[in-house]
Amino acid sequence: EGVWVEPASAAGLAGLKAEIEAGKFDAKGKRIVIVCTGHGMKDPGIIAESMPTPRLIPAELRALRDILGVS
Repeated sequence: EGVWVEPASAAGLAGLKAEIEAGKFDAKGKRIVIVCTGHGMKDPGIIAESMPTPRLIPAELRALRDILGVS
């Protein structure tokens, strides 16, 4: 499962993950809530750099079916 938030909003989640991995926090049996208020669309450049260039196809149903392998 993924979460797309701006980097500043992800700091709390990253910190919790680091504490758990370092053995400083035992999350077993605990309910943890992290509110990530900054959406990833605020800083799309970071994710866009790691994504492949979108594949362009003609605006035709047949082209979409060919890509999906559906007849």
